[in-house]
Amino acid sequence: MNGLFLFLFLVSIVCLVAGLIQPKVFSRFFKDKTSRKFVGLIFGIATVLFFVLFGVTSNKSTPTTSPTTTTKTETPAATTQKTETPTTTPAPKFIFDVPSLVGKNIDEVRTVLGSPADKTMTEPTKEQLSLGAAEWDNTFQKDGNDLLVTFDPTTRKIIDFFISTDDASGKTQDKNHLLEMGNLKENASNYKVDYVKTLKDSTSFTGVKATPKP
Repeated sequence: MNGLFLFLFLVSIVCLVAGLIQPKVFSRFFKDKTSRKFVGLIFGIATVLFFVLFGVTSNKSTPTTSPTTTTKTETPAATTQKTETPTTTPAPKFIFDVPSLVGKNIDEVRTVLGSPADKTMTEPTKEQLSLGAAEWDNTFQKDGNDLLVTFDPTTRKIIDFFISTDDASGKTQDKNHLLEMGNLKENASNYKVDYVKTLKDSTSFTGVKATPKP
């Protein structure tokens, strides 16, 4: 469209100049109104009008190009990290750590295991001591299991530790499990292990006893 207006603009200039020089050239178009003033007015207006229209259509038809900015995004190189799985130490399976109690007296054992379940019967009475009570025992409980600790009430030394089986029947033939409950070993250097047999069945045991060696 702007090409047409440019053409008409140029034609208007030519006609304006020609009309000012020889207005009679346009007598066939304007008849008796062929004065220089009239022809100059007509083509002057036409020239201005087509110039404005050419300018307007030129602005619309000229594509607006905006500079394209290409942003290069650099992706950091992936770093391969070796994930180390922490080594987890399996939780101990024993209930009472008897070896750690060997060599301690009854008062030190109470410090480690807490108050006995015997309550008022924790110590023998004076009368019982006068009658010659050379041994006494305290029961310590953990997770529903019992550890019976026999001691000398006078010297406070431990005589032995006894762990009862956790079997509901009150007896077991599994020696390894009894040892595991007390974290015991059969060939330990500082204590002796004995399995306490049931009265009616010599192949079954009510628990295991650990006696400190002198």
